[in-house]
Amino acid sequence: MARNIMCEQIIKKLYFFALLLTLTISCNSDRKKETVENNSVYTVDFDNIPKEEKIYMSSLFKKVRSIPLETVDESLIGYINEVQVFDGKIFVFDRDYTNSVFVFDMDGKFIRKIGRTGQGPGEYIDLRDFTIDEINHEIYLMVTDGNCIMIYDIDTGKFIKRINLSERIYSHYIQYSNGRLYADANGKSESKENRLLHEIDKQTGEYKDSWLPADCNKGWMETMSYNSFFFSRNSPHSPKYAQLFMDTVFSIEKEGLIPFLAVKSSRWPSKNDFEKANYEVEKIGNIIDNKIYCISNFIEYKDIILFTLGIHEQYHVLCDNRNGRKNVRIAGFLTNDLLFEGERFGIWRLCCSDEKRVYSILPIEHLSFTENLGEKIKKDLPDREKLLNLKEDDNPVILYFEYE
Repeated sequence: MARNIMCEQIIKKLYFFALLLTLTISCNSDRKKETVENNSVYTVDFDNIPKEEKIYMSSLFKKVRSIPLETVDESLIGYINEVQVFDGKIFVFDRDYTNSVFVFDMDGKFIRKIGRTGQGPGEYIDLRDFTIDEINHEIYLMVTDGNCIMIYDIDTGKFIKRINLSERIYSHYIQYSNGRLYADANGKSESKENRLLHEIDKQTGEYKDSWLPADCNKGWMETMSYNSFFFSRNSPHSPKYAQLFMDTVFSIEKEGLIPFLAVKSSRWPSKNDFEKANYEVEKIGNIIDNKIYCISNFIEYKDIILFTLGIHEQYHVLCDNRNGRKNVRIAGFLTNDLLFEGERFGIWRLCCSDEKRVYSILPIEHLSFTENLGEKIKKDLPDREKLLNLKEDDNPVILYFEYE
């Protein structure tokens, strides 16, 4: 028995070493900037973790509160693509309908838009993303039509300056962290090595350092209709980064890029799959239909990590370190039992967190299309009447979950 236990321990150590070696070699070969090895990578062994039906929000948080976003002519939101919270303000990005970044206070009262549509100074046509410089109280907007980044004052909304990017690498997302500005790449570079993450010089717009060869994303460097990757909006000091087919999440630190979490599964698409499909979108779509891929909606809060795994077939993954052990759970449904009675109401999307809360989005149609809503919402919910009085053409609601 003792010998068997010892053998198991040795095998586990060898597997862990092999995983670290794979992360280091596969994603850092032919690299421009080094990544830093990490001997405490969270490992999600998807194939061997028992799948649960549900994970209840009440098992993670003590309470939920709601913030209905004020609905006025200047703040009409069609769809929320992204939410960030900073300095007592909620920043909401609607890329698909209004192409605007809205600012609300923590009660949901509308404050202003950042910039506006047009072709004058401080105006734009097509926004892709935004990020916040918390030290200097500035907000950066990525503008694709002008291949530039525009900077505004957070407190006043005043336009500060425009940074013209030195080349087009089809960036969709930006992230400000530790005094540096990062951007992804969703297209092949004309003059540089094809890499997945770049640092942009804030003064000149030049692409400076770069990390992660395309092999980390199975060689894929294009956009799909459901293209998904992220800079996690949880901490500006160590944001996390991954692209659509990456099985590893990296932490962006001052000292470099550090492997943070890895998903292991025989169902993850391989580079060989993409090569067989000749990197053609339609062929790849057929191949990945039955695969597990895409880490998204990545949330860090105190001792827990929550994220979504998959697109066509989705799972919610919980990495729970509250008892000092890295316990991993996988479930098909994340049940919002703090807000609703019963078990059929889920979380539409977790979007960000800070040191106090985890924030989520509640689309208005989830309320307006629910029959007998008064019977479905928890009777003791402090914001119950606010939710019951919302109309179907009102703005969405921001939910936040707290430990205490």
